[in-house]
Amino acid sequence: MATAAAPSELDPDKQLSSGHVPEPIERYFQVSLFLLLITGFITLAGTGKLDPVSMVFVLGALALRAVHIFQKKQFVIPERWTTAFTLVYVLVYAVDYFFISRDFVSATVHLVLFGMVVKVFSVHRDRDLLYLGVLAFLMVLAASVLTVNTIFLGGFAVFLLVAIATFTSFEMRRAASATGSIQSSSAEPSRQRPGIARLNRALSRTALALTATILLGATVLFFLLPRISGGYLGSFTRGSDPVSGFRDNIQLGGIGRIQQSTQVVMHLQINGDHSAFDGKLRGTVLSRFDGKSWADTPRYMNILSSRVGRYDISTETLAADPYLERVSGSRISQMMTYRILMEPTLSTVLFLAKGTLEFEGNFRQIAYDSAQSYINLDGSRPTNAYWGVTNITPPDPAALRATGADYPEPIAVRYLQLPELDRRIPELARAVTAKASTPYDKAQAVENYLQQNYGYTLELPAVTPADPLANFLFERRQGHCEYFASAMAVMLRTLGIPTRVATGFRGGEYNDLTGSYIVRGRDAHAWVEVFFPNQGWVSFDPTAYAPAQEPSLVGRLRLYADAMNEFWHEWVVNYDFAHQRTLTASLTTQSVEGGVSVRAWLAHIYQKLLQNARGAQRSFAQSPQRQSRWAVGVIICLLLLVLSPRLYAFWKIHTLVQNPQSAPEAAASLWYARATKHLARYGWRKQPSQTPAEFLSTVDHAAIREVLELFTEHYEHARFGHSVSSATQLPDLFARLKAHDQAK
Repeated sequence: MATAAAPSELDPDKQLSSGHVPEPIERYFQVSLFLLLITGFITLAGTGKLDPVSMVFVLGALALRAVHIFQKKQFVIPERWTTAFTLVYVLVYAVDYFFISRDFVSATVHLVLFGMVVKVFSVHRDRDLLYLGVLAFLMVLAASVLTVNTIFLGGFAVFLLVAIATFTSFEMRRAASATGSIQSSSAEPSRQRPGIARLNRALSRTALALTATILLGATVLFFLLPRISGGYLGSFTRGSDPVSGFRDNIQLGGIGRIQQSTQVVMHLQINGDHSAFDGKLRGTVLSRFDGKSWADTPRYMNILSSRVGRYDISTETLAADPYLERVSGSRISQMMTYRILMEPTLSTVLFLAKGTLEFEGNFRQIAYDSAQSYINLDGSRPTNAYWGVTNITPPDPAALRATGADYPEPIAVRYLQLPELDRRIPELARAVTAKASTPYDKAQAVENYLQQNYGYTLELPAVTPADPLANFLFERRQGHCEYFASAMAVMLRTLGIPTRVATGFRGGEYNDLTGSYIVRGRDAHAWVEVFFPNQGWVSFDPTAYAPAQEPSLVGRLRLYADAMNEFWHEWVVNYDFAHQRTLTASLTTQSVEGGVSVRAWLAHIYQKLLQNARGAQRSFAQSPQRQSRWAVGVIICLLLLVLSPRLYAFWKIHTLVQNPQSAPEAAASLWYARATKHLARYGWRKQPSQTPAEFLSTVDHAAIREVLELFTEHYEHARFGHSVSSATQLPDLFARLKAHDQAK
């Protein structure tokens, strides 16, 4: 498939410039560039959107490249093969986009990964190295499109660090090549290894400092710059799969597939007493059943617009349809305020608690229908965060029993529709409700019957039965929520009671760290709403509850991760002008309070110092000799404190001079400095521009020059060759040098 070739075997016009680059710089650049590719790929893989084939293909290629770097080998695909691969993949990209991935982002990600793998093994020129850096950046860019999780923040920070190190070393590499620097010889490992280590540390510290500065500056700018909603790249995101299941129709078993997911869909925060809240957040309402699926009856959508994003739906929706639930009057006695923070998704459905009177969000236009389903029509503002006020007062059973069965014609036509059913279904409905006299009692009887006689499971049938509802009621006798809801709705319709199926989410895991409920895909739910004249729609939930799971250590750690992720979405992903205003007000309040506290603290310190000064004055007046001794002691301590760095440096130098074997290089420098300083007293002054050999030639005294020549030889061995034996001989040679000077 490919051929291996050493750099020297390539054509001259295709060779890289590494032959003139010092080995430490070249080695650091190659490693940092490879780490840049690894970081970009890990950031992309961390989104969870890569398919297994891509993961295995890229990881295998990167592992092979890591082996080559470790073994200092060069594996290069011929340029003509690279061109052929590129042309072939143009066709593969079209096939991937139209038939395999069927998604622009996924197909483009596959293109970037393929280009990166090919380019890793086809580096012929310096510009190919820059192409690899660009491909690594494209992987991070793709990750930013596919997710906005906190994992991306960590990956991007590491990528930024490695990118700075890579491009800094690349610029050093290019400059060294341009000036024709000579590469360090491999025959001098004693000098090469310390040079590599020092260069690595210096570049790493520089990259770390630059990264910290950039991230700090970017954070400040992010929180200070004005906010805009939406984004160009946001239009390519695929959204959250669990939410995408709530559309205008649902197959029996569809919500069960959603419940297989543990992906977080939203966070629910509740203020005040919510003991009467049933935990349900409704998204859509379905009314037409064909025996296998529920669909939404075509209906007229009403439009509400608002400049501030606040909607009072208690009066607007009632005016649009007189058969909606009455949410005003004497029954409003228990109110609840809640807030929903959605994960990034393309869904436009608003999930609201039943009985919501008003809600507010970062959108200016919504649509709603007679079933109180709401859709965000503002395409420039995603459905990410909104709050609502709802009436959670439970219905009055006595009032529901007294409503009777005089249903308005539009309600009866729309919500009593039935397909051809198994004859056992209406028979079962009549048998279950034989002792019930009112529609409310019949609804309760069917709800209790299904809860007590059927089991809950997420396992789907291996083969979809011809009549899923009959199969659930009379054969499997177990299923998930939409089977329970469909059974109750259909059974009540056979009794002439209008019903509909509501879909959304129920419950969630409470996170005591943030005070919010974590709603996941597995919390997707379907239930039944029954119509009562003059009372509206009332919710019933016939689903048998699954047993609760015991909390574990892993679950606790997951709560900490979710708390961090919720903070990320709240203050980074959804950061807007409202958050800026809140943050500014909070900072202003804290600044004022902090200023008052600091001023009070300084006043307290001033008063305390003033009292101490007055006390010292009185004490000095009473006993001047004793206070003078204290003053002298304090002055001595202050002098010792000021001089302690110099004393420590003097002690360290003295110790090093007396024990040169502990650090031969430093000890040699100190002894040579002493020798040149001593010779300067007798007229032989070493100039800064002179080398030790040049200075030696200026000494015209034969005996002194002989000793100095031997001293210089041992100095160079210790200073540049790390020779311990030479360093230990320097004190004796210095003594001999002093003896000759004195004799002179």
